[in-house]
Amino acid sequence: MASLGSIVNSGKLHLVQHEKWVVAPKETNKISLDVFARSAQELVSHQSEILSAASPAQILQYIQLFNTAWTTAKLAQNKISASPKGNNKPIQFSSFSKQYSWLSNFFQTLIFDESKGRILSHVEGGYVAFKAEQAEEREFIEGVIQEFDPATAKAIGSHLERPKTAIDEMYRLEVLKFAQNPVLTNLLKNSGTAPLEEYTSDSFWGTAHGTIRSDESNQLGRILELVRATL
Repeated sequence: MASLGSIVNSGKLHLVQHEKWVVAPKETNKISLDVFARSAQELVSHQSEILSAASPAQILQYIQLFNTAWTTAKLAQNKISASPKGNNKPIQFSSFSKQYSWLSNFFQTLIFDESKGRILSHVEGGYVAFKAEQAEEREFIEGVIQEFDPATAKAIGSHLERPKTAIDEMYRLEVLKFAQNPVLTNLLKNSGTAPLEEYTSDSFWGTAHGTIRSDESNQLGRILELVRATL
């Protein structure tokens, strides 16, 4: 395979096809999502090569290019949907909701965390790595960062306590997620002023499937509303 550093520095979108990195065609909407996923996995797995060979500005530019093509393909292939405009009904989201899965921390999109020198494939991995750092259980960090499956990443850190600064860190990660994916930025903008609710069993980040609505619940939904307000 070609050097990942040279691929990122080229400024052109490349994808893994037939075990080789090739320049992607102009029209990427119909490219298999498996191809995008495989390519993203390769980028995350070999991030040390990228981080040492490309500047932060070049990495960020490439990740935005990759995320735009990947997420646009998901929209075109009906794997996710845009938010309806002018509808202020609460948007209840989870990784299982096709229409709003892009709001979930399980949504796969590349995230360049320059301050920590890592490339993530979902917010969940970044948050679990943060929990491991706070608990001084650093042996989990590398595995979590490299883990492409968000459910597995969450399971790896399931024994770790939620740090006191969890909300601040989650906000930071969500800002990175949306800032580095122009398609997601537009989707979030188009949600207007609709309340955002994480519809999961979690009663802190979510609403316990809509059964709990208090000042302490739905923290992820609140964070996403704050991010939306800055766009």
